[in-house]
Amino acid sequence: GFHTMRKKILSVFSVLVCVVMLVGCGKKTLEKKVSSSELKQMNEQASAMIANNSEFKDCKIEINGNDLVYKYWFSFELSDAQVSALEKSASSLESQAKTLKSQLEKNYNLSNITVSYIYYDVNDKEVFKAGV
Repeated sequence: GFHTMRKKILSVFSVLVCVVMLVGCGKKTLEKKVSSSELKQMNEQASAMIANNSEFKDCKIEINGNDLVYKYWFSFELSDAQVSALEKSASSLESQAKTLKSQLEKNYNLSNITVSYIYYDVNDKEVFKAGV
């Protein structure tokens, strides 16, 4: 269960990196540059990726200004051990976020994008957050 989850989480990100290659020009924030149809497509892909993954019940990608936020909801309550396992993955998530951030900044010609990953348990309680 839990180790494969980390791998799955990372594979979700790499797919989303590919979607983000669609470029918008002349607009000043990521939110304006990424069209609502692109964002919908990203969300559909993310949902498809967790559809066959019983660990997650939902995920959502939001863009507010220059902040790109990935939200994941677990389908269960996490034990302390599971939360600390997630926390151990923070550094790999942060390097993933850095890669995505630099690609986005280059593609969209922006300089102050933030990328965050927030995880919630089945009761909407935030259990873990990472990003750059």
